[in-house]
Amino acid sequence: MNDYKIIELLCSSESDNIALAEQLAASQGWELETILKKYGYYDCGIYSANDFLKTELNCYNKNLLRLPELLPNSLKVLDCSNNLLSKLPERLPHSLDELICNHNQLTALPDNLPNKLTFLRCSANFISNLPDNLPSQLQYLYCESNQIKQLPNNLPPQLSNLVCNNNQLQTLPEYLPDNLFSLECNNNQIEYLPEVFPSRLRAIDCDNNPIKNIEVFSLKKWFRYKDCPWQRRD
Repeated sequence: MNDYKIIELLCSSESDNIALAEQLAASQGWELETILKKYGYYDCGIYSANDFLKTELNCYNKNLLRLPELLPNSLKVLDCSNNLLSKLPERLPHSLDELICNHNQLTALPDNLPNKLTFLRCSANFISNLPDNLPSQLQYLYCESNQIKQLPNNLPPQLSNLVCNNNQLQTLPEYLPDNLFSLECNNNQIEYLPEVFPSRLRAIDCDNNPIKNIEVFSLKKWFRYKDCPWQRRD
């Protein structure tokens, strides 16, 4: 039996499977600690079988070059910021609600992020494009200080806060999500803003952009204008 079977059982985050993994390891004469070190779990702060029941994994600032390909299914929060990661696992846990991976060396995000994800912070990397199919439940997206040239046209409908400062954006999507409440897009190369803003939008911060079409908006009735940002008055 391959010792990776132990990892698969542990990552199921089911108590019966975890107990079985311990039994199988013992029957094969394998030290569980040795297996966890072999596959990189020790480096992430997973030191025992019980740690595969955690709902939060904080492995920030550990000089990690990679994460294990399989992570516990129980995870709801993963913070792997301030490392040296060049990619994330393709199969992140389906239960994940928050992903924080800022200050790494990422050039892309996985195409199939978990559907339940509501909070994503991937700032200060080298990302040039975001996935076209961002999770539909995503509410908070912080992607500032990357190399993003274009945002997906179909941003998630539940998105309420979008921070994309310090990128290489030349435009914003023509139709922003109806649920959008706050937009920050400072320090880009945006020349034209959308002609229609979502009705829930209460604040836009778009300083340091070469915007040419401010005059086409009825901003006086929507916003208090003083340079940028703008804030809605009602």
